[in-house]
Amino acid sequence: QRCKCDFRNISFANLLVSHVIVWHKDFQEFIQGHPQDKTKVKVIGPLMVGDESVFALPQNDLRARVGVKPCIESRDLWYVSVFDLAPKSRFAIKLSGQSYPDVYTESYMALFLRDMHRLLQEFDHIVLVFKPLRSLNDPMHAYSDEFLEVVQGIRDDQRGFVLEDGINPWIPIAIADTCIAVPFTVPPLAGMHYGIPGLFHDPTG
Repeated sequence: QRCKCDFRNISFANLLVSHVIVWHKDFQEFIQGHPQDKTKVKVIGPLMVGDESVFALPQNDLRARVGVKPCIESRDLWYVSVFDLAPKSRFAIKLSGQSYPDVYTESYMALFLRDMHRLLQEFDHIVLVFKPLRSLNDPMHAYSDEFLEVVQGIRDDQRGFVLEDGINPWIPIAIADTCIAVPFTVPPLAGMHYGIPGLFHDPTG
């Protein structure tokens, strides 16, 4: 059963500002569900680089344009777009002087992508579209052998596709029936803004 935070939640009990800018209506409704005197909550949509106009194109046309065409005949396919985060390489960490641990490690991202690959293995109607955040050959980022093996496994599947990292990031969202990403990144929120279901997946549980 869903429950709402009540007036005892000090974070949203009574905001001391006149305006709050949020990404989507769900968060707007969450704030407005708490006592507010004069605070106005405005939805401006997700903040993400790229060209959102691709949402004006039919999904099937856009899928064909980027080469997402499964070699199987079925009307019941469900397109899932998956988004990672690029772990920093030791070189990048040393260069930045970072002294704190990075949550999104090579092993974490390998676990995440392996879980996504299982969707292809366990569900015959899933089409998996993986959009890497960065180039898999970028020396500023590090990928484990397991991660790269999973990427190749997705490529080798007739229902799996790996897009170029530099593609307009709105495209994999626009062609999807569902978006999945690591917590708490932008793509699922951007998809929700356009009515596409999204979720965050933490492979560590």
